[in-house]
Amino acid sequence: GLFLNGFPFGLLFGHHFAAIRIPGVLQRIAVCFMIAGFIYLNTNLRAQLAWIVGLLAGYWMLLTLVPVPGYGAGVLEPLGSLCWYIDSHLLAGHTWSGAPAPGFDPEGILSTLGAIATTLCGVVTGRWLRSSATKEEKTAWMFVVGNFLLLLGAILDMWMPINKNMWTSSYVVFMAGWALVCLAMFYWLIDVKGYTKWAQPFVHYGMNAIAVFVLSGIVARMMGLIKIGKADGSIISLKNYIFENWFLPFGTTVQASTMFAIAFIFVMYLVVWGMWKKNWFIKV
Repeated sequence: GLFLNGFPFGLLFGHHFAAIRIPGVLQRIAVCFMIAGFIYLNTNLRAQLAWIVGLLAGYWMLLTLVPVPGYGAGVLEPLGSLCWYIDSHLLAGHTWSGAPAPGFDPEGILSTLGAIATTLCGVVTGRWLRSSATKEEKTAWMFVVGNFLLLLGAILDMWMPINKNMWTSSYVVFMAGWALVCLAMFYWLIDVKGYTKWAQPFVHYGMNAIAVFVLSGIVARMMGLIKIGKADGSIISLKNYIFENWFLPFGTTVQASTMFAIAFIFVMYLVVWGMWKKNWFIKV
């Protein structure tokens, strides 16, 4: 994660480590896996469920009850929230430059509490999938619990907004519901009914998920750094050149952007497909 945040290390645009972003998606995965793994190895199912409830309740209370200097308690906007206050002070100068408020980070310190609860939801689901219940029972209960969590998350949204950037408690519940419903659907189609061929591309991606995540970040960054001269003498990035000449002529800005994204995903798929064919699997 730090490698991606620092790439290309000042070689091309003067980036320096004094301002490198410390949090990130991979960093959050690392922290959540470490803590959730420790909880799993040292507790039983009941305690793991208690951890989920405790983390969500504790995070909720911190966001709503702890006053932020100059803003008070219960501010759920990026600027003035407890998440923003902690990140802007402890990670000053090292947060995401594209955040909705300077100093705020969507993978920041306090919101990781909610993300740990999300990881533990996966732990509990994994325990259920490894249980002695029949495949039909596993599917049915994932649908039931998933829809219950969707309803509960929608209800909780009335008091704590569903917000991904702050990874709010209601967001954890709501998205755990969606994850269970989707997983139940795929589990029924693939594991119960045996319809597997259509899902093979997802296997190719999943077997090298971290590798393609890193590669896509590097390629996207490089496309922004490489410059190309236009006929009128102006200079644009390779990314913008491809977008304007290969996609924008065929639709609106939104349509062209969607086509660009699909094309990029397809190119990355060719890479992971080639790795699959060669039996190259990069593991952490």
